[in-house]
Amino acid sequence: MRSLRSIMWSIAEVILRPPIEYLHDRAMRHPKREKRRIKWQTINRANWNSRLPVIRPVEEEPLDFGRVSTQQQSPFFKKLPPELRELIYAYALGGERLQLELIDDLDTNDTRKQPPFRLRCPEVQRLLALPRSCKRVYTEATQFVYTHNTISFPNITAYVCFQRLVPPDTFHSIRSVHLKWSHWQTSDIFDFLEGIPPWDRVCWTQFWQEVMKMKGLGYMRVDMEIVPDPVDPGYEDILFKPLVETGRVVQEMEVCVNWEWPDYPNSTYTSEDPETYPFTLKRGRPFPD
Repeated sequence: MRSLRSIMWSIAEVILRPPIEYLHDRAMRHPKREKRRIKWQTINRANWNSRLPVIRPVEEEPLDFGRVSTQQQSPFFKKLPPELRELIYAYALGGERLQLELIDDLDTNDTRKQPPFRLRCPEVQRLLALPRSCKRVYTEATQFVYTHNTISFPNITAYVCFQRLVPPDTFHSIRSVHLKWSHWQTSDIFDFLEGIPPWDRVCWTQFWQEVMKMKGLGYMRVDMEIVPDPVDPGYEDILFKPLVETGRVVQEMEVCVNWEWPDYPNSTYTSEDPETYPFTLKRGRPFPD
């Protein structure tokens, strides 16, 4: 038997949702309103794109083993075979969560020209101390920083910046990613559908399309926080749609949301059964470590 909560959600979908959608569509069709909205979105999207770093060009002569001294005088390279050195690198450089920090020196008093976004990650700098001590170690060990750790992004902007800054081979070698997605502009479905980057539907969809292209990715986790909750079922369906597509590609995927929903009604906005999502869904606070 369906719960009272589930029945009330179904009634709300039938009675309340059509007028809300009608009013939204009608507002968007208003010529002056639509013109202002498009202008506002265009300006903000251009500002956001202008602050992203330039895409790193593919190195014509990347550092490789053939250009590095063999260091045969070192007992480490002379006595230890490559397989054993790889185990040492994996143990010494792996098993951590590398939390990237987005540096946003936004000047609210002057919106005409804003400084570019910057990234910082103290953990990576600490781990790279060993590879930087020797060119051959750098050639052999740097990959383990990206293949044996979880790269944690505070938002979509940090992900886009990181993707542009690191070499493509390095980016596609990443096996584990953790994204946090939380912002006041995502609290309402209309702000999400008609909002500005990186908190709008366009960026959300494009982000998951890029995630699906990551060749080495084996684990993906996203923490989604929307205030206030509960989240409208139609909004959740829209948010989850690209996640469902990604979950069918990535080997293991975890989705953590801050809103509770013990009795998920039969939403008319998705063909997916919440119990059969291609990812593990965890609801409520606190988010797991």
